[in-house]
Amino acid sequence: MRRTMSSIVTSQNFGNRHQMASLMVQGGCILYEVQHVLGHASPAVTQRYAHLSSKSLAAVSNTASLAIQRAMAAPAMAAAPSGTEG
Repeated sequence: MRRTMSSIVTSQNFGNRHQMASLMVQGGCILYEVQHVLGHASPAVTQRYAHLSSKSLAAVSNTASLAIQRAMAAPAMAAAPSGTEG
């Protein structure tokens, strides 16, 4: 009989599961990954760990902000004249 990761984790007690989920989120795993490793049927169950990922949320927000700034600057740069002044 082949055991999956979720069946192994499910066999552990709640304290170990909670600790594992907390460490996964703090280590950079997304909630979707935590949900499937722990075998949660509903994402709502995994949402209890969302507060632990504020650092990664800030990083994602900064990345998105930079991408938006670059995208907004690109048309302005493309419209700027590239010839010599005369």
